[in-house]
Amino acid sequence: MSSAAPPKEPSGSAQGVLSGKTCMVIGGTQFMGRHLVLKLQSMGAEVVLVNRGKTPNPFEDCKHVQCDRLNERSRFKKIIRNFSGHAIIDFVCFKAHSILDVITSVKVQEGLPVPHYTFISSDSVFMAIDRAAVDAAHARGGGLGEDDVPLEPPSAQAMAAASRRNRYQADYGGGKLGCEVALREGNYKAYTCLRLPDVIGEFDNIGSHLSMQEALCSGAPVGTHLEGVRDPSKHQISIAYAPNVADAIAAVLRAGDAAYSKTYHIACKHPTTL
Repeated sequence: MSSAAPPKEPSGSAQGVLSGKTCMVIGGTQFMGRHLVLKLQSMGAEVVLVNRGKTPNPFEDCKHVQCDRLNERSRFKKIIRNFSGHAIIDFVCFKAHSILDVITSVKVQEGLPVPHYTFISSDSVFMAIDRAAVDAAHARGGGLGEDDVPLEPPSAQAMAAASRRNRYQADYGGGKLGCEVALREGNYKAYTCLRLPDVIGEFDNIGSHLSMQEALCSGAPVGTHLEGVRDPSKHQISIAYAPNVADAIAAVLRAGDAAYSKTYHIACKHPTTL
C-alpha cells in the first residue's frame, strides 16, 4: 500500500464538528493519547478511554474502562463489540492478533456506519522489512520512493539481519508491520493508518527527547548510524510534536471515508533542531 496525500479537511472551524458523537481512545491517559482526548473534547466529542489501569484517568468528564487487552482478550473484544460510536483510535496495538481483536469484534448494524478505526503505527516498520530492495534503491541513487519499500512480513533471514542492526527497532517495527499487514488484508475497510516518527511534547512518558538533550548538554556523543545513506548531510531526522499528532488524527476523522484504507506519514514540515 502506498502512503496517501494528506486528507483534505472540510472548511470551517473544527469546534463542534464531533458534537453528539462518541470516540473511543485506546491508551488515552498518557502523552499523545492525552493530547488527543483534549482535541476531541474541543471538537464536541464524548470520549471513552480504555487502558490497563496502570495510569489513572486524568479526565473527570471521560468514561474510563479498565481492561488489559492482552490478558483479557475476551473481555476486550466484548468492549469493542458493545461500542457503537463514531471512531476508535488505537495507540497501543503492537501485534497482529490485537488488530484482529478490534476489526473482527466491531458490531455491524444495518444502515449505520461502522466506527472509523485509526491505527497508530510507526516509521519503525522500515526497520523490520527486507532491506535488499531498499539497499538496491540506495545504490541506484536519486532517493528512496515508497514503491522501493516492500512493506511485507520479512523472511526469517531478513528479520535476523534487522535484529542484528537494531533489536529493539526490529521487534517494535516488526510488530507494527504485522499490524499493518493484518489491517490491509482484513475485511474492515473503515480504517486509517498513521505512521509516526519520534514524538515530543508535553505529558511525555518516554523521556527520549529529554535524554538526548541531557546528552548534548553533558558533552556525550549523539549520533545516528545511517546505513546505506551516501550523503549524511542530506539526511533529515523526522520528529512530530504531540499536539500536531492529535491534529492529524482529527483531520483524518473529519475527512471520514475519504481517508479509509489509507496510510499517512506524519512529521513536522520543517527540519528539526535541538
